[in-house]
Amino acid sequence: MVHRPVVLAYLRPLTMVTFVIILVLGSTALPPVVPTARADVGDDFIPFWIQTYLPTNLWSGTDSSASDFGPVPQFSYFRVVVPQSGPRLFVYNPLTMNYAYLDASAAGPSGPFVRTLSLQRKTGGEVVLQTELAATPEALEYGLMGRPTLPTDFGMLFVMPQGTNYSFWMQDTFTPLSIAFISGDGTILSTQDMQPLTRELHHPGQPYAYALEVNQGWLRRNGIEPNDLVVLPDWVPRPTQQSGTTTAPHEF
Repeated sequence: MVHRPVVLAYLRPLTMVTFVIILVLGSTALPPVVPTARADVGDDFIPFWIQTYLPTNLWSGTDSSASDFGPVPQFSYFRVVVPQSGPRLFVYNPLTMNYAYLDASAAGPSGPFVRTLSLQRKTGGEVVLQTELAATPEALEYGLMGRPTLPTDFGMLFVMPQGTNYSFWMQDTFTPLSIAFISGDGTILSTQDMQPLTRELHHPGQPYAYALEVNQGWLRRNGIEPNDLVVLPDWVPRPTQQSGTTTAPHEF
């Protein structure tokens, strides 16, 4: 997670749900169906973003005795953070930075998708990683915070604002991680292990453009080390100057 004097916490977007698609054949007109958000139970669960397409409420729990926290506007965004149990989803509210339950029937999946990133060893060969992108201030702020586990071959790629010098820490992050700091051309500058729920700062000791977080030990097990290359496809934005930042060291 990224911390800085005006604290950036952690975010991460994703969609891992089943979409219902209705095909309209011939002249038969069928009413549109909005997919219902569902967070299936399993070791490979990945938190994902949803958007409310119906007016609904937030709740303290999943049963009839739950307290009503009040209504939320239509088209509000929330992040599902744990597998689903019952008719409600446990969600993170990015506006209030709190957690609550939301009726699954009132929301549908939204947000960025996971894409494949290739890492090439200087000794030859490559390994691929399913990657979520953190390129907005909100995404940088939340990172991998609050995720109890990560799938085996999964990571998050951070696109750092140009002209800044952030460090990473693990406050409110429950999963042991490894991080690779990456230059603008994709060269890995440094790799480090990070322990859960700690405030130790991690930095490569030199300017960098990207950071890749993965399950702790994944880089080592796959033979990825400094001077190897992360192939940066077109869907990875190039770092841009962020207004309001300074060149003084910050901590993520």
